[in-house]
Amino acid sequence: MPDPAERQAVFQGLLAMEVDHAVEWGDVDVLPDMSGVAVWRRHPADDAPVLSDHHLGAFTRGGMPRFRQLSALLNSYRSDAPHHWLAWLYVEHDCRGQGVGTELLARHHQVVDQRGLPVDVVVTSERARDFLTFHGYIAGLPLHLPSGPRLWPLRRPGHPAARSDQAGRNGVPSAVAEVVSTSEPTFTTTSVERVTMLREASDLRTNLIDQLCAEDTIRTSAVEVAMRRTPRHLFLPGVPMQQAYADEPVYTKTDTCGTSISAASQPRIVAMMLEQLDVRSGQRVMEAGAGTGYNAALLAAVVGDSGRVVTIDVDEDLVNGARKSLAAAGVANVDVVHGDGALGYSEGAPYDRIIATVGAYETPAAWLKQLAPDGRLVVPLRLRGAASRSIIFERYDGGWRDQGSELAVFMPLRGIGDDARRLVSLTPELDVILQVHKDQEVEAAALADVLETERRKVWTDVFFPPMVPYEWMDLWLACRLDNAIMRMSVQPTAVQRGAVTPMFSWGAMATTRGADLAYLTTRPALARPDGSRLYEVGVIGHGPNGRDLAHHVSEEIRSWYTNYRSREVRFEIPDAPIGADPAVGRFVLARPHHPITVTWE
Repeated sequence: MPDPAERQAVFQGLLAMEVDHAVEWGDVDVLPDMSGVAVWRRHPADDAPVLSDHHLGAFTRGGMPRFRQLSALLNSYRSDAPHHWLAWLYVEHDCRGQGVGTELLARHHQVVDQRGLPVDVVVTSERARDFLTFHGYIAGLPLHLPSGPRLWPLRRPGHPAARSDQAGRNGVPSAVAEVVSTSEPTFTTTSVERVTMLREASDLRTNLIDQLCAEDTIRTSAVEVAMRRTPRHLFLPGVPMQQAYADEPVYTKTDTCGTSISAASQPRIVAMMLEQLDVRSGQRVMEAGAGTGYNAALLAAVVGDSGRVVTIDVDEDLVNGARKSLAAAGVANVDVVHGDGALGYSEGAPYDRIIATVGAYETPAAWLKQLAPDGRLVVPLRLRGAASRSIIFERYDGGWRDQGSELAVFMPLRGIGDDARRLVSLTPELDVILQVHKDQEVEAAALADVLETERRKVWTDVFFPPMVPYEWMDLWLACRLDNAIMRMSVQPTAVQRGAVTPMFSWGAMATTRGADLAYLTTRPALARPDGSRLYEVGVIGHGPNGRDLAHHVSEEIRSWYTNYRSREVRFEIPDAPIGADPAVGRFVLARPHHPITVTWE
């Protein structure tokens, strides 16, 4: 143990006297934060889950000047001393790209490696925790000092203490201590490549979240803080950093036919649904569809240490991957369950919030049963055909009523709630494909040469400005057409050879009737006096009666635009059946157990 003169040189002034007093007498819990340095000493009789028999910890504030003081303290350690010194390194906001946090970590490793000290790192912010878990540290459960700060202990993988039976008492649960991230190698020496990678991740995450905030997708501080602090790339091992922080989904698993069956959702959709869920600190949350574990990590950040998250996935490999990534990110308040998400997880019920990050054709009864009476459910429901919305449901006297909805399409549930779909190609080149759901009828053989038939265009006199979604028009068509709209995916080759002229670059919404096909398109209208431009919606028909089908679709579009465009759309899951009345804009979507009512009010 350093003598008082050495401690005096490190801490200086009045604080050095308090350090001496704490070390000699052990009767001080938390020393005041003086000169940027605070010291904590464990009482011999204290059984709190702190770091075992390490008697003294010091952590610094203020970057390199304070770290040099800490380095001096560590270098004064004598191998024959009866006590072990534990460095508590305070990084906090220093890992926002300025490089201070990186230098702190590098200097810390130099001290450890040169002196052979049993040094762990304890940080006082989730940002610093994420910074260190990125480099392979193992995070434990947070500690709470009497003065209020919350601390996260982290151990270097391979350190004997990280594998000892004391791990649970040392603030790192044994189950967590046994898991070492394989997505990133342990950081034992500083390198230009790794520092660059870390800065890139931080900068890319900052830019992404800034964009979502500017667009008002992120509206609350709870969601913003969670997304800023949670490193998405840790949940996407092997994915390039630029792709991990792009506002795009990342497809992570396919079936034997090459069809995507799991993905990391688009960050914009993730943020939107978190805002819909309105999670509060201390709540219990169930998620159907664990996927990569990223969404569960965000939920865990919002509910905090006093809350709990249960996330479920039907695939064992996804469950294992999510557990591994959550451990690497230092997330301890999530239970990853291998099971059928449609069944929920009754052992953790009731839940304050339930969210599905998979598409559902019907709201499973288990979710409604396991939700607390005043709880909230957010589920991406496939309503009819390709029409899908993420809907907020809350309980009322007569059933479940929506509290808002947003356009969203997800991978479908698999298991007892399976919502399988099939693909029907319309060209020999396989570059125009219909996505057909179980509530739709498509005669693949009858449509084999449909695009070779005469093209019939019908224009609707319905105009949209640029960048305005067609979501409510699409929903109206889904409810009104005998064969609800479906996605017609188109490759550029089909457009280039003139086979189709779809509404969007990805394709268009379409419907079929026997051997006939109709799909949506647009054309620019004349520029208005102010220079702005509108786009007219049209319908293209093919097949023996393609003109009639195109006219029918166009009439429905005009009806919606004239009579229902300005109305609000509401969704309900009523306890008792409600009759449909399409003439006034009320539709009942049949389901085996919980029919859905869609009303244009």
